[in-house]
Amino acid sequence: LQGQSPVVEAMVDTSRVSGLDRITNDNDHIIIGCAVTHTQIVHEKSIIRHGTCLVESCGVIGGPQVRNVATLAGNVAHALPAGDGSIGLLALGGEIEVADASGSRWMALEDTFLGPGKSVIDHHRAMLTRLRFRPTEARAGSAFTRVMRPQGVALPMISMAARLQLDDSNTITAVRISLGPAGPVPYLAEPAMDVLMSGPASPEQFNKA
Repeated sequence: LQGQSPVVEAMVDTSRVSGLDRITNDNDHIIIGCAVTHTQIVHEKSIIRHGTCLVESCGVIGGPQVRNVATLAGNVAHALPAGDGSIGLLALGGEIEVADASGSRWMALEDTFLGPGKSVIDHHRAMLTRLRFRPTEARAGSAFTRVMRPQGVALPMISMAARLQLDDSNTITAVRISLGPAGPVPYLAEPAMDVLMSGPASPEQFNKA
């Protein structure tokens, strides 16, 4: 409904559909309904503990009034390269569930974005219903940060989230680093991930990446 979008003749309100505003856990994943707000995510204990970068990224979107009504699903569906929530979820290996008349399917978040404001979701025939990610385990963690212009304008110069898994010898056994808006879509920094993978979790290794 923003900018040069055509006039909308009809809209479907899903805010009263039962279950879409809930955060659940099926043992393998933390599942976030499409109506869950950023504020809900910021205060959800399971995500604070097992998806820290998502809490941190959702916590800087807009102001309190925006976070009280805006959703992570909306942040993802808009497919903007500076979508902080999308960047946080991408680092966690997030997936989205898309439903249409033929049924529903899960897909990797990184396969969702086609370009600025464009995604594989057909907004006329399909709906993003849920999002999910695998919670971090022992010796794993995640974090999010961003760099803003000195004037404090709305969009960041760069946002980044990372998730690391270490073994008992402090070697990195799994890593995901997501970035935006450094390109047309949020993306994984695979060259930096390759540098870190199987190396020590040390300042020297991080500087190389």
